[in-house]
Amino acid sequence: LERHPAAGPIEWHVMERADDVYVELAQITAIKEVTISNITSSSATICWVSEGTPSGVTADNTVSYGVNSTNELTAKDMRPSDVHYVVLINLQPETTYQFAVTSGNFTDSNIYPLKTTKPVQPGNNHILFGKVLEADGTTPAADIAVLVRVKNFHLLSALTDDGGNWDVNLADLKDPQTGQGGSFAVGDPI
Repeated sequence: LERHPAAGPIEWHVMERADDVYVELAQITAIKEVTISNITSSSATICWVSEGTPSGVTADNTVSYGVNSTNELTAKDMRPSDVHYVVLINLQPETTYQFAVTSGNFTDSNIYPLKTTKPVQPGNNHILFGKVLEADGTTPAADIAVLVRVKNFHLLSALTDDGGNWDVNLADLKDPQTGQGGSFAVGDPI
């Protein structure tokens, strides 16, 4: 197999099928909807969508990040999906990081800032949950990123499980200005 020089970013995948081996081509053409969620004093979640990933093919989906440059640390999502979900851990409180995302051989040209919160005690647990179904209205949708925005707080997110179920804890909400957690009671509107 040869790659035409003008073909753009390409990643080759060798996959087994019965008794032979074939090569499937994954050409990532765009990265979009880069989102930061679940920000705490020591972690954050980065999700994005890559265009051009064939169904069932795993591309190397990476968040490169650090304090001084995006080349200090990496975290990966190796699931075969066009929606990528990476949790950054062991971050320092009240620290500004910068990160970039890559899918296959395609690197988003943007450098994104991320600031962790100060350490705070979590509020009372209030679980918000739901189920995502495919377009047919009955089949559970697995590996879907669900984003929950509550006014005046950082975004929360979760991935659906094989049954299409997801949940987030409203105790994890943080004020983007102060880093303080939210306070909710049963019956409060959100």
